[in-house]
Amino acid sequence: MSCLSPRRISLRSSAGFFPVTATADVAEPASTVDRAEGSTRTTVTRQDLDDALQAHAVLTRPDDRAQPTPAAVWREFAAVAARIPDRRAAWTEMLRMIANRLDLDACSLFGLDRSTGELVLSATMGLNQGSVGTIRLRFHQGLVGLVAQRLQPVYVANAPSHPRFRHFPEAGEDLYQSFFGIPLLWHGEFCGVLVVHSVEPRDFTLDWAALATAAHRLSPLVAT
Repeated sequence: MSCLSPRRISLRSSAGFFPVTATADVAEPASTVDRAEGSTRTTVTRQDLDDALQAHAVLTRPDDRAQPTPAAVWREFAAVAARIPDRRAAWTEMLRMIANRLDLDACSLFGLDRSTGELVLSATMGLNQGSVGTIRLRFHQGLVGLVAQRLQPVYVANAPSHPRFRHFPEAGEDLYQSFFGIPLLWHGEFCGVLVVHSVEPRDFTLDWAALATAAHRLSPLVAT
């Protein structure tokens, strides 16, 4: 997988810790995590994100006995990449780690295929493994494409009811209700989308810090 440099991405700073948003240089109001009913968005710089992740973001284990820092998450991911030479298998193991720590029903990675401009299901924990490598989306297709288009997190409580929802029967996604997608950015370039699902409605924005940490540390391993 490779990255795509978005057209004139503008990152603006703001005080405090908010979801990162990279907005194209167009005349529209900055609006935080996108919801089906709409919400506001605040943009931050990459340095703001790094500082916020270091200060706040934690991947919390279900038993709450260990709360690794972003640096620890990076070391764990790097160790997996070194131990498992096959990239798809390594990504799957990283997704398993994220899913276990956050008690997720499904966790998937869509990587950018720069040769076709498509988003490809590259690894998953929770969806059918047979759909890996076969499900492809353009930027204008599906909720995953919406994340890629807007370069901002998208949360939908009831994904099947959203007008941008695209059903893939082969993925085995019929059980899942809530959707949360985070764009993967590395050195300002878009390289994929991290997606999490839940069977029961779940407000993933409450897990934003932990998911942002995972996405931030996963990005270089997808981009390179």
